[in-house]
Amino acid sequence: MSVNRASYGQLTEGGPISLPLSENQVSHLAEYQILAVVAKHLEAHFVCAVEIDGRALSFGNSIQQQTCVGKPVRGQMKGILSIPGKTSKTLVARYCLRSGVSPKVMQAASSFPSERPSIRFWVGHETRAQFLVRRNLDYILGCCSVVIPGSREIVCMLTDHVALPLGWNRDNYWQARFLMDARQSLHKIAASQDAARYTQQIERVLRGHLTWVFDLAERPHGYWHRSYLATGKPKDGPVFQLDQQCYPFLELADLYDMFPEQSGFVKEMLSQPVVDDFVGLVASKTDGATGLVATEETPGDDPVEFEFHFSSHVLLWHTLTRLGALLRRIEPGQSQILVRIDSLATSLRKATLAHFLQQDQQSSEWMYAYLTDGHGAFRMYHDGNDVVTLFAREWGFLESEIEMAAWENTMRFANSSRNEGGYCSNGPYAGLGSVHSPGPWPLGYYQTWRFSQVVGDHQLEQKLWKQICDVMQRDGTFPEAVDVVTGECTSKAWFSWPGSMIGSGLLRQENRGKYLEASSEHCIDC
Repeated sequence: MSVNRASYGQLTEGGPISLPLSENQVSHLAEYQILAVVAKHLEAHFVCAVEIDGRALSFGNSIQQQTCVGKPVRGQMKGILSIPGKTSKTLVARYCLRSGVSPKVMQAASSFPSERPSIRFWVGHETRAQFLVRRNLDYILGCCSVVIPGSREIVCMLTDHVALPLGWNRDNYWQARFLMDARQSLHKIAASQDAARYTQQIERVLRGHLTWVFDLAERPHGYWHRSYLATGKPKDGPVFQLDQQCYPFLELADLYDMFPEQSGFVKEMLSQPVVDDFVGLVASKTDGATGLVATEETPGDDPVEFEFHFSSHVLLWHTLTRLGALLRRIEPGQSQILVRIDSLATSLRKATLAHFLQQDQQSSEWMYAYLTDGHGAFRMYHDGNDVVTLFAREWGFLESEIEMAAWENTMRFANSSRNEGGYCSNGPYAGLGSVHSPGPWPLGYYQTWRFSQVVGDHQLEQKLWKQICDVMQRDGTFPEAVDVVTGECTSKAWFSWPGSMIGSGLLRQENRGKYLEASSEHCIDC
């Protein structure tokens, strides 16, 4: 093993961070029956202990003290464990990764939590859908939620714990939304003892992350950056992504809607000047000629050909609408800012429909363009990252029959070979992907699965559910992209965003009986 930091390498690099020297020193702390690996250049260490029926296992001389530079520490311990017939033994391995390199710090870190993980969760037989929900919930709480050192209340949520352990407002919102959906459903799907334990963890992470994004994540240029280190420092340079500015307010509004008892906390977050800053930022980015709001990159972190992006406008309208409703309930006296928010939302929707609703040159169908310059030039495309387009109907952005029909045409275009660069065909796992990372994406499967439910295409729904189950990894999580022929991971082995969205989809009221309740005659298993 080796204690190292992630390279933070990105497909669309926004600011590389050089790696420190890899130097690992391994030692056996006999007094504590603990194995320690110290990475002095990271000022961090790893400790582990193994127990058999509650008794610590001595490493003895099986693993020698050594220092390894530029290579992993290697060692092994051999032995025989006898288990008489009709008996059992419990083996537990405990691990801790902590800051500091001094022996005192290591000794303090050797006090591991005594609570063992529960093997119970679901009431009844666990289906594949239940396994998916449980494991993605565990992944967020166990691997992606990082408590900031020196604080018990501030939590950074990572999108993955290996390749890119960064905080992204976009990904984090859907992770948080999944936690909220799970929290609301725990009493129906989990054993009471486990439900109480999960509830406590979920509420701590939700409040902690909102504190992190509003209080710790830096905005040196007046807006949230593309991504962040856990410390709150921007990872990337000053590139403006419109959609990233919206998600923190949606997360706050969702928290209040689902858990009104958190009104004091929500009011505290809104007491900052961040709302005025957000409204002023939107106004400053609004083009006077078209009424559209510019962005420099898409939700896929790709530079834009034209500066106005469709799903970001839908998201911004939804955010302004939700923020206005939230302020009316929390701070009803703020009439001046509410007038500005309402005015922005109304004019934005009108401008979005006027400029993005276009006739496709190939099919002659009316659709929503992916990008436009607001003066007649546009691009037809749909991306696995553009999940917001899927929700345009559900959120109430679309009203007329023409608007609804154009949305359905857009989603069907997205899942066809006409969607050049976005749809990956020629294989059993064909599906919506992204120019950002070639191959079908689990996020794309999710979009098509939910779309099939909205339009009532049961055959397509079953096909997509099978694809989702097939590409799900052994631990219940999902990669960024998969091979169109084999369904195996081709990019970013752990990616919490798709699992969070699929999990939330399964927890929807209309899906629980169909996918999650094992006793139901309609339960769908893979």
